[in-house]
Amino acid sequence: MDLRELAAFIRMGRLPLLFGGLLYYLLGALTAVAAGYPLQVPRILIGYAILGPAHLSVHFSNDYFDIDGDRRGRPTAVSGGSGVLAGRPDPRPRARSIALLLIAISFIAGIWAYFTVLPTPFLPALLVLGNGIGWFYSAPPVRLSSRGLGEAATAIAIGLLIPGMGYLVIAGSLGLSFLFAMLPLLLYGVAFILAVEIPDRQADALSGKRTFIVRNGVPAGMLLALAATFLAIVLYSTAPLTGILPPAAPVGVIALVSFIPLASTLPANLREPRDEGDLMAFAQHTVLSLIAFAVLTDACLLFTALRG
Repeated sequence: MDLRELAAFIRMGRLPLLFGGLLYYLLGALTAVAAGYPLQVPRILIGYAILGPAHLSVHFSNDYFDIDGDRRGRPTAVSGGSGVLAGRPDPRPRARSIALLLIAISFIAGIWAYFTVLPTPFLPALLVLGNGIGWFYSAPPVRLSSRGLGEAATAIAIGLLIPGMGYLVIAGSLGLSFLFAMLPLLLYGVAFILAVEIPDRQADALSGKRTFIVRNGVPAGMLLALAATFLAIVLYSTAPLTGILPPAAPVGVIALVSFIPLASTLPANLREPRDEGDLMAFAQHTVLSLIAFAVLTDACLLFTALRG
């Protein structure tokens, strides 16, 4: 492998996007700490050794299977793949091999963790579901993104599976309290996937993807993203009454921080008409707002854990 090919594979990995996954993984772990479980950094590292390769594999498998759509569009900071294989298809077989290798690494790390530090049936369940959804999001014969199921798959990944791994490595189990705490993150997963579908809508339509944006149009997608971010605020604001967050969590601060994604989705829904630049800005601002929410919420939960 020469330097040019190595650089192509690094681009294909879209490493900055892993940061978002890490943040939501930490949200799960720190929520478990707020629920009363001890903060254990080694377990957090073990969990990410399972999750990280699985997340990275999705970038390679999506580029491999979505080459037709990527050729019809253009990559952006938040969507459209890396664009590497669209312009240079010769590394394509190796991209598939790397994706499968990363899935294998995830399973090896998960199996080791199961037999050493985390002997719970939830771990193999997350392993199979997470890697399965990641692979079949774009891989035939399932191709979730082409069957109108991509939004549900992404929401489950962002709102349950990724933070679920973090929660599991700290708490050792998953229960109703975890599910309730993750409801706002499921909503943020919906807002995320709708935002990143907008720049790809024309290429997706030409390549046969039945995304929500392709089927229902941009205004409906933007409105649904707005509704998701608003409902997240409602859930966080009523947490003291509903108990969806652990009592030790800084509920008031988290509720305040949850206004950031709404502040990104609301103004765009109030403006007409929208040109391509406005739509691209909506996608980027929504993604950045979800990252900002995770950064600040992680920081609040960590500060609370260390202070206590």
